[in-house]
Amino acid sequence: MDNFAAGNYNEKRKHPRVRQNLEIIYRRWENIGDNESECRVSKCVETVDISISGIQILTNEKLKKGELLKLEINLPNEEVPLTTFGVVEWVKENEFKKGYFNTGINFVLIDLDHIYLIQKIINKE
Repeated sequence: MDNFAAGNYNEKRKHPRVRQNLEIIYRRWENIGDNESECRVSKCVETVDISISGIQILTNEKLKKGELLKLEINLPNEEVPLTTFGVVEWVKENEFKKGYFNTGINFVLIDLDHIYLIQKIINKE
């Protein structure tokens, strides 16, 4: 039995994550000159899980660790998407869906109202 299965592991996350299937649009941001950035084509994907500090998505595009993304997250019972920025922390090939990647993103700019909305989702689970 491995350490994980035996319960002998250290959880690194500071905030609890819940499995949540939400629609999210992400846009990749790239530097194009002196202090300018450009928003590349957006992609609509689904989330795997979410916390007040980050989100995991499943995408058919391999993003790069450290890449900055603009995120628009459609939350249940909200008319306007939650818009924030995040940095890709890790990317792993999905073992069940060939050509897809699980991607962990940490929020880098999120306001208190958005934290409250995410916390409502977490508390329902």
